[in-house]
Amino acid sequence: MARIIVLGAIKGGVGKSVSTYNLAYSLKKLGKNVLVVDFDRSANITRCVVGDIKTVAVSIGDLMMNQMDEEEQPNPAECIISRNGVDFIPSSKVLSAVDTKLRLEMGAEKIWHVFWSR
Repeated sequence: MARIIVLGAIKGGVGKSVSTYNLAYSLKKLGKNVLVVDFDRSANITRCVVGDIKTVAVSIGDLMMNQMDEEEQPNPAECIISRNGVDFIPSSKVLSAVDTKLRLEMGAEKIWHVFWSR
């Protein structure tokens, strides 16, 4: 059975990214399959995984934008990056555009439900 763990806080600099990164690898050491989704516009976890975020072809922002525009989603191999047994869906600045678009959409809260119920 899959479990979703969310680490979040409004204030920056409290260790969300470091805690998430360390938790991911700790769970992997315990034999768990781990997928980290970086929803932070600053993309700190993504920078740890790929270094230069300009090299990211598909991010969580792109996936969300595709969902809102009812476009086809890419193959998972195009958006999931694996490092030392942990899978990551990276972040990018596209999340800012997603945030703006969600605020303008009627029923934006339903988009999140549809996106995560896939």
